[in-house]
Amino acid sequence: ETTALPLLPTRLFTAAQVLELERLAIEDQGIPAIQLMKRAGRAAFNTLMAQYPELEPGIGKVSIYCGSGNNAGDGYVLAALAAQRNIGVEIFQVGSPPAQGALARAAFDYAGAAGVSFLPWTEELVPEYGVIVDALLGTGFKLGELRGKYAAAIQQINAAELPVLALDLPSGLAADSGATADFA
Repeated sequence: ETTALPLLPTRLFTAAQVLELERLAIEDQGIPAIQLMKRAGRAAFNTLMAQYPELEPGIGKVSIYCGSGNNAGDGYVLAALAAQRNIGVEIFQVGSPPAQGALARAAFDYAGAAGVSFLPWTEELVPEYGVIVDALLGTGFKLGELRGKYAAAIQQINAAELPVLALDLPSGLAADSGATADFA
């Protein structure tokens, strides 16, 4: 007996179209932005658990690379859900933590309240097992040279030889063209 795969979307959207769909959900449908972020984080968590059933409580580990924007916010929600289920989780904070008042800040605080560990990212912090979640850069990323910590963190993710779940899309990839960033 074969297991049926979940249905995948059959349409593709540009980054601008995704932003417009989010705006319509918030303004026309009255869905709070934080609710959309929590839905995205929950969907990512459910995908993670379905794809990597070895992430059992007390056994598995999830290492989440977070930037400072809303893509990181989705990662913080995923981290909180993992912690609530006693799955080992750590956040490698590459970007600055989100500022007070920013949408991602509510998700950051949610993860902190769930007991998630936040570690300032360094090149020496390398996950040795488990699954990596890429919550660095989302659909708002524009092509150009990636520099500094973000470039080094993406290179570290790529070199880790661990499974990776990218939120929105892999960091350093242009949403509309699929072109990859230059690393300086």
